[in-house]
Amino acid sequence: MPDIKRNINALNKWFDAKRFLWLLVTTGITVLLFFDKDSVIYQRKLNREIRNLRAENQRLAREIRENQNLLQNFDRYDYLEKYARKTFYLRKKNEDIYLIKRPDSLKR
Repeated sequence: MPDIKRNINALNKWFDAKRFLWLLVTTGITVLLFFDKDSVIYQRKLNREIRNLRAENQRLAREIRENQNLLQNFDRYDYLEKYARKTFYLRKKNEDIYLIKRPDSLKR
């Protein structure tokens, strides 16, 4: 009989209301932090993706502005010719083009 009472007392200590509440709260927080579909880890991943998409959006908006400026300047023939020569190394008849690369402009 004393062994049963000792076991019951041990169980009563284990299932004490404060300990049970503490265990319940700890388990709930753990589930919310790591295992829930809206967990903190998942939210951080989504926030990182949002940050990357915003940066890409800004980059694309800047690129669109640059292209719009190019299109506006292409109406002038002298600018179009200058752009074609610089970008595509186009040349006129009986004209030679020499590319000079400076050491400081080379990519390392």
